Amino acid sequence: MGYAIAAFTNSWFHHKYGQRGIAIVAPSCHIAAWIVLSLHLPWPVVVLFTCLAGFGNGLVDAAWSTWAGHMVAGNVLEGCLHAFYALGCTFSPLIATSLVVQNGLQWYYFYYILTALSAVTLLMTGTSFWSKTGKVYAMEHPREEGVSSTKTALKNRVTWLCCVFFLLYGKIVYFIGVGGLLC
Repeated sequence: MGYAIAAFTNSWFHHKYGQRGIAIVAPSCHIAAWIVLSLHLPWPVVVLFTCLAGFGNGLVDAAWSTWAGHMVAGNVLEGCLHAFYALGCTFSPLIATSLVVQNGLQWYYFYYILTALSAVTLLMTGTSFWSKTGKVYAMEHPREEGVSSTKTALKNRVTWLCCVFFLLYGKIVYFIGVGGLLC
């Protein structure tokens, strides 16, 4: 839910707060979510703050992918960015499992690590993009009057084909994963 909200508000957010806003808000969303998860609060609170983490993910995913994509050798840099994301997705569960199984720690200790890493991210990206305000972003990326990129994308048949593909792909991967766990 949070990721979806970020998808629809990302352009507005960039024009209002710039890359500085993304660099501060996204890691702050993660910090808040990981603190709540590490406190193992009631389930509805966890769900709400997981949506907040999703919002941070949506903002940062779009922002840094676009930023890297506009650099020299942007495709290579964006590929590296997503490769590191994939490595994190691969190794994080293994690290969390080893903390719990081999070291006898509680499951929520892993969120202490994520909180610390998110704080480092906040410090580094906040400092790096401090000068990239909404005003700077709006000057560098002027909007055309009466043109909505979201409306244009939703009218495109390829957009809908990709949406269906990613939905089915996600469901297939999920069911294969659940099937593997049940075996």
